[in-house]
Amino acid sequence: LNNSFAAAGGAFCASNSSGVITNCVVERNLVSSTYAGWSVVNSGGGIRILGGSWTICDSRINYNVIATSAYDANDGAGGGIHLTDPGTHAIRNCVVAQNDSKLGDGIAITVWNGPDVTVENCTLSGNSGQGVYRGVSGNLAVRNSILWQNGDDVNGTVTLEYCDVQDGD
Repeated sequence: LNNSFAAAGGAFCASNSSGVITNCVVERNLVSSTYAGWSVVNSGGGIRILGGSWTICDSRINYNVIATSAYDANDGAGGGIHLTDPGTHAIRNCVVAQNDSKLGDGIAITVWNGPDVTVENCTLSGNSGQGVYRGVSGNLAVRNSILWQNGDDVNGTVTLEYCDVQDGD
């Protein structure tokens, strides 16, 4: 999936729903901070999911970009994947690499009453800022995964189990 979209989810955006994304390549998407001349909060350079229950597996989420503005402190979350609002999500056997945003360049969970997210058997590498970012709420558990050559591999309170983390966060 290769697209350019203002506001949210360069390739894919879902709200309060459930589903599975499998065997996909989500890359080279651009989310910008203007839409029809209005400034907007933008997030989810590749994928944005608000609430619900989603599984992303056996996929590549690479080279997605969020062009941010100074509009909002939460603007630019999740260059690769942004998960927000109450929900339960799993990301398995994926590569999330070379994404760029203001916070959570690889995977970001943000907003009060955030989701519960499990990342398993994934590689998060070369993201310009954080590999994974957990904001003020929600739970983020990363298991059996590699976090390498990100600006900062881990940001926020994140449970790490059997992971290879380059900078020892």
